[in-house]
Amino acid sequence: MSHRHYVTRKGEILRTNCDMQTLLQQAWAAYSNRQYSISLSYLSQILSNWPRSCPNAVRTAMGLCMLQLQPKDAVHFADRALEVQKDDPYALMLKALCIIATPWYEPHSISKAISLVGAAIAGVGSDISNIGKLLETSMLTRWGILSNSFDQNVASSLLAMLKNALGTTTNQDADAYIHYVTGLAHHIAGRPQQALTSYTLVAKKLPSPTDPRAATVAVRMAQCYVIVGQYRQALDALPKERTQERGVVEAVILGLLGRTDPTVRARAKEALDTATHVQPRSTLLHLVQATLLVESDPKGALESYRLALQTNDLTVKAGYTSAEFDAATYHNIGCLELHFAQGQNKRAATDRARALLLRSLSVCLGQPIAMADLAEIRLDAHLSTVPTYYAIGLSLEADRRLKEALGLYGALFRAVPALFEALVRVAFITLETGQPRKAMDILGHAAECARRAGRKAFLPMYCKAEIAGRNGLWEEAETVADDLLAETDAEHRSHAMVLKGCIMYMRMSYQEFPEALEASARHHRVQRQTTADQATLDIAAQQFRAARAKALATADQATTQFRHVLEQLDKGHIAAANGLIIDMMRAGNFAPQPRVATLFGDLFEASGSTFVDALLNEAHTRLCLPHQAPRALALYRQALALSGCRVSRGTLLHWIATACYDSGDHSGCHAALLDALHLEPENLNIQFDVCINLMMLAKAAVRGLLRVEIRVEFAEVGAHTVPVGGFNDVEANKAEEIPAPQDLFKLSSLLAHSLTMLAAIEAEVALEIYTGAISPDVIQRVRQQVGKFLAKLRPWSTRVEYGGRSFVPAVELERAIGKQGRMRRLGL
Repeated sequence: MSHRHYVTRKGEILRTNCDMQTLLQQAWAAYSNRQYSISLSYLSQILSNWPRSCPNAVRTAMGLCMLQLQPKDAVHFADRALEVQKDDPYALMLKALCIIATPWYEPHSISKAISLVGAAIAGVGSDISNIGKLLETSMLTRWGILSNSFDQNVASSLLAMLKNALGTTTNQDADAYIHYVTGLAHHIAGRPQQALTSYTLVAKKLPSPTDPRAATVAVRMAQCYVIVGQYRQALDALPKERTQERGVVEAVILGLLGRTDPTVRARAKEALDTATHVQPRSTLLHLVQATLLVESDPKGALESYRLALQTNDLTVKAGYTSAEFDAATYHNIGCLELHFAQGQNKRAATDRARALLLRSLSVCLGQPIAMADLAEIRLDAHLSTVPTYYAIGLSLEADRRLKEALGLYGALFRAVPALFEALVRVAFITLETGQPRKAMDILGHAAECARRAGRKAFLPMYCKAEIAGRNGLWEEAETVADDLLAETDAEHRSHAMVLKGCIMYMRMSYQEFPEALEASARHHRVQRQTTADQATLDIAAQQFRAARAKALATADQATTQFRHVLEQLDKGHIAAANGLIIDMMRAGNFAPQPRVATLFGDLFEASGSTFVDALLNEAHTRLCLPHQAPRALALYRQALALSGCRVSRGTLLHWIATACYDSGDHSGCHAALLDALHLEPENLNIQFDVCINLMMLAKAAVRGLLRVEIRVEFAEVGAHTVPVGGFNDVEANKAEEIPAPQDLFKLSSLLAHSLTMLAAIEAEVALEIYTGAISPDVIQRVRQQVGKFLAKLRPWSTRVEYGGRSFVPAVELERAIGKQGRMRRLGL
């Protein structure tokens, strides 16, 4: 068989034969080693040699390679794979990854990505191993589909979709796989406790403890226990079956446990040796082995660190850059080189070690550091390793190194003043682990270091005040903000004033207004007590007036502060103020106050009526206040007429529909929703609200209050008017008015959803029978009408393409009506 030579971009010559299986193995090996251009060359050869019989997975794999090399071009491979097989789950997932990974896609494309992920999950069926393979091999963490660092709304939407899917299943097996995917989504997104909850539910849903899928779930649970540092529980969770995956996870757990427990150290070393033989390119195994050996066998640890540096596959799994991982490993190797610096080669070894440590610090700081800058380095560079250890889930190791770094920072900061910025970064990493107090302490250290080095401490102090404010530590937040105002220069003064004003607003909203409300409640309770004397009443009234006055004084002071700031701010600062207020509002259970709405209005005016975000935030806030929906509606319509709005027109119309509904304008709500749906037909939120609005209209129709008609246009057969409602009108419900089967075959999914919503109100209507609000004969008519539609729809179960959406009318309708036993209650 002839050989062909291919030259990669780096000039490497590939000698390959024409055996497809061999080429696939070579492509996968190159991909596993992160040699994406080489893998792409092998895959291209397969596609060119076997264009007709080439597996579709090859096109998807080429797209994954291109996603690493040139993300912009990867989507073409996804489209080609979908042309060959339109429901290929891996191609659908690749398309979703492309949408997320490329910044030039419009923001509303996120909903498209979520839909594609959902279709991919549905496409691989209910087998747990297939779902796991789909999610894990698609590098979801790398490209942020489930990553909080990219977009929490994406993760939340996918998890909500999985939760909704639970209600549509009819057997425990399907429920088990949905719980598993939910757990995996939490797992990948860095929420191990929630993942453990879902995995536990999987175990309960499986038919028996010996089910082969139980082992997969057990390994996942063990991995979650490792992330939270519960190594003993992780060992207990492992399955009894001896699989390769179990062996690797067990080796990692024993290695981590062996650092503090000498009784398992020998067993851990043996397990790690076996696991690294099975998976020689696993960075995590080499890293754990190195930390285990660092005291008992420093030379072995040094070799393991070097192997970890060579393999470095953690960047994909941890979402961390290669350079930052290298910085941590350079540090570890440098420390060990210092350990061996003795005898005649002591000076050379010391210089080599310091060079490695300096390289580590240079990567950490993003700037070069000269050798002369560091007189004594020793273990001070532990600081540069902290982010990597947090990123890969070894938080206990990160805490230990952080403590050592803080204990040794004195000499180092005198030598390298710029390093205080790295401390600020470490503080935010600590904050992400749910430790705000520790983060604030680190920022305090950073501010002290900056002052000692003759630098401005604005950045760490500002961050410390903001974190304190977000966590309800109002007094400390105001104290730091006052200190910041006292020592900041003119360049940063407006930022400090905005921060102080925000903290005062939030203190008013979270602390003092609730105190005033509580004083008001006490006052009313005392007034209702017939036995209370006048002195008690006077005291309660006095407390109420004092609390209210205090809250109003704080609000007035904050308002004055902001208006003073707004007179001096440029548009960039206005945007910063807007974002800071929103962040602080999100930090607690914030009940919007009229003053906050006014504040957003002031921001909008200060921008010269150009900063539309502030106008929209005023509308959002007023919509949450009683009797303010008409005002919010006017503000949304004002935003719709302005240019420079970053929100899509469809989303604005959706918000207008919400304000119309809250204002009592149901017809305006329906019109705005349909306009929004026309602009963004793939927007799941708009689709949902359209259905809800139709349900409300149908409910009114059942009560005899309204007759609703949905007009559906067809290019081939003209228009049909479909009655939905008016059940008190007997003439309107003759069977002849139901469209013929051949026309039903062409009805849009909107009609199917409308009928679904109409049937779904049955549970609500049934409850009203008992209160006498509706007569039993009306509910019987509902049953008859839905039965007629189902009888007509059942023969037409073929998949229908209409309006760019695919659906099976009968199946879709029956599934929705049959949800939670509703079919039986309807007597169908």
